[in-house]
Amino acid sequence: MKSVLITTLFMFICLIGSAQEKYLDIEPDGKLNLSGKWHGECAFEYVNLANTKQCDLCPFIIDTKDRGRGELKDIEMIFSYDSILIKRPNESITVPYTMNSDTHTIQFLFKGNKEVFRVFYNKRNVILEDQDGFVITLKRAS
Repeated sequence: MKSVLITTLFMFICLIGSAQEKYLDIEPDGKLNLSGKWHGECAFEYVNLANTKQCDLCPFIIDTKDRGRGELKDIEMIFSYDSILIKRPNESITVPYTMNSDTHTIQFLFKGNKEVFRVFYNKRNVILEDQDGFVITLKRAS
């Protein structure tokens, strides 16, 4: 009876251990955390019934058949140690960036505008928040 209880307890612990989500491997050097290819999901804010706002990196594409409609598109970001390739639906732009490990921010110029993003981490994603509070959720691309 005692061995059945121990075996059951052992199996339960193994089951719980295998069901846990894998966390991102966070390194002290933030550039290593970002290195690689990411799928960026853009969030927007409703200003009113007819208008939304979003981060400057996130393209809002107007429907060519119905100019009263549009869609916020996702982006792809590929980080190397000193530059970011930002892929949007109709363009790709490579920009050099810097990272401040003390403030956990990255900054770069995008189309002539200085972009500064705070970098947050959760279990599987990286969250970039710009100076206006808009966010991009980055998921590691396969």
